[in-house]
Amino acid sequence: MKSIARTIAICLVLLTTAVYPVTAQPPLTEITIVSTDGTSTSEFVEGGQNWTGYNYTVEAASLMNISANLTEDPNFGWYLNDLFGATSDAAWGDADYWYWGLFELNGTVWEASSVGIDQVAVGASQSYAWAPTMDGTWIDNLESELSAIAAAALPQFTEMTIVSTDGTSTTELIQGESSWTGYNYTLEAANMMNISSNLTEDPNWGWFLNDLFGATSDAAWGDADYWYWGLFQENGSVWEATPVGMDQIEVGANQSYAWAPTMDGTWISSLEVKLSEVAVMMECAQADYSIGLDSTGLAFNVTSLSIQPGESVCWTWTAASMPHNIAEVDNEGYTSYNGGIRSGEAQSSMTFIHTFTENSTFHYVCEPHASVGMAGKIIVGDGGIVATQDIQVIEETPGFTTVTMALALLAAVLLTRRKD
Repeated sequence: MKSIARTIAICLVLLTTAVYPVTAQPPLTEITIVSTDGTSTSEFVEGGQNWTGYNYTVEAASLMNISANLTEDPNFGWYLNDLFGATSDAAWGDADYWYWGLFELNGTVWEASSVGIDQVAVGASQSYAWAPTMDGTWIDNLESELSAIAAAALPQFTEMTIVSTDGTSTTELIQGESSWTGYNYTLEAANMMNISSNLTEDPNWGWFLNDLFGATSDAAWGDADYWYWGLFQENGSVWEATPVGMDQIEVGANQSYAWAPTMDGTWISSLEVKLSEVAVMMECAQADYSIGLDSTGLAFNVTSLSIQPGESVCWTWTAASMPHNIAEVDNEGYTSYNGGIRSGEAQSSMTFIHTFTENSTFHYVCEPHASVGMAGKIIVGDGGIVATQDIQVIEETPGFTTVTMALALLAAVLLTRRKD
């Protein structure tokens, strides 16, 4: 009986199905709308058999209570003007122009639809999204993207520094224009700092800087003390001389440039100090002899030197690892200064010149390192040694010996006569 009842029930179901067929369900399509701030809303839309992307868009916006504005073009069909009332303020072709783009989910990747919304073949289990775009790429947060573009479009700020001949410096942040070169930034910086500047335009090489503060070199090109105004660019924490002229510099935001005195492309912190050092070095070059440091830095490279009276000796070193000086001592092996010639306090960079005028032997040490044998000597002429001679007895009164002998003979004769 139970099997008969089950069979009858199945037959009734089949009969009902045959008499009343199940109506085909319209496809369910997932539609997502992304706002300009990056938030998104999704709805599963039950569309009709003849529905296109246009119908799904209108229905989804209605379900989400989002305003949508669409326009039908007689040639291209429907297209979306805006959602949320949001449209681009920029013109087509501008860097910040954007529009509402239609995307289709392909696996796990959202791809821009290659056809308009009227041509989209919408099917069940498909996902579509409207999102802001500029170049067919989904923009997660349009507001952030536009802010970044606006910041990049602002006039560039460049840090300009001018270093005076005494080493003091002034820095300004310059808001330039897109067409500006190093020439424009130099002029603007000098004006803002109230520093006089003199620039000349060469027909072949462009603009170059003659002077700042009215200061130029008194020496001729090629002289040891010739200097000029050099342009430097900060690379990390290092200032490097620019390899091109100021007209060719590609000035950008967050870059730092400086004008400073230079002689060889190296930034001179204080020109006044440098010129003093060069002057001494030039004087040292005129000396007859020069003495420096050996490779250890704890001995002179010449420890014994013979010269003639009237000749000069220059002791010089630059940026030594330790400070040194020279100080006269009484004799070889002595380590303490007791008056006489002295270069002054020990320095890591020093130039000292002395002209020796008399025959003598000049013993000297480096005071901080005398205990380790840092010493030398200068032998001037014969060294000041006094020559010794044999002492001879000289007859001071001529004929004195002859007279004495005659008197002796006379006395002998007289004595003989008496005896007779």
